[in-house]
Amino acid sequence: MARGTADRGVNTAHRTRTAHGAEGGPVRPVHRAFQHSMLRRCFNHDYRDPFFYMITITTHQRRPWFGICENNACTLSADGLLVRDLWYRIPRDYPQIELSTLCLMPDHLHGIVHVTERMEKPVGVPLRAFKSQCTSALRKRHGDAALTLWNPGYNDRVVWRRGSLRAYRHYILDNPSGTSSC
Repeated sequence: MARGTADRGVNTAHRTRTAHGAEGGPVRPVHRAFQHSMLRRCFNHDYRDPFFYMITITTHQRRPWFGICENNACTLSADGLLVRDLWYRIPRDYPQIELSTLCLMPDHLHGIVHVTERMEKPVGVPLRAFKSQCTSALRKRHGDAALTLWNPGYNDRVVWRRGSLRAYRHYILDNPSGTSSC
């Protein structure tokens, strides 16, 4: 691909921008040519607004905390069941959120979160609370105050286009059969 074409591509959003969106003076510095996938955010999107988001969260050092996969299916461990239950409790504390599809794999999870009405704080706040609750519960369960459950951040995909939600749901539900590491 020609350099000029790549410069106008999808990764253009990861460069520094001026307040008016043109390349130039930094509003948001980018320290590397690309950002780690768990730290990417759609910089011009208001994460308090009603949207569907596909979320991926990985365990620290991709440790398989949540179960095992064999024969194209995952069997959750006691830790996996606890994390699943905490995921489904998110709407109790954040009634503006509905949860859709969830796939808990041994070392990560994929879920679809639907913000149904404008929230006071961005969707990252309930996701951080979920991660914190999981870590606290597993620290208590394993008697290890230094336990690190999650990698920093999470990956999100804002569902923009018609048909994308169905495609993300299919990807999530098909995830166990496509996992070569299980």
